[in-house]
Amino acid sequence: MLKLKSIDNIELLKSDVPLYYIKNYHGKACFSQDEKCELTLSIHFVLEMEPTGFKKINVQINEPVDYPLLPIMKMLKDEIKRLDEEAMLL
Repeated sequence: MLKLKSIDNIELLKSDVPLYYIKNYHGKACFSQDEKCELTLSIHFVLEMEPTGFKKINVQINEPVDYPLLPIMKMLKDEIKRLDEEAMLL
């Protein structure tokens, strides 16, 4: 079985949402085992600022995956969190 190690590349587009505390994105994420892209998935996610000040990340994968979902979701959420902390998500 393929053992994915990291996310190589995420291509994102931001969708306009009239609410200032919600950011809506869709795009593609490329997962790699070594240095080669092994799996590319179409994703959609929402960053929502809760009233308590914490950010909630909801990730949706738009296609069937022949790989355990929990590791993929964890890697995606960690990468999205990192991109948001580094202000790379506008």
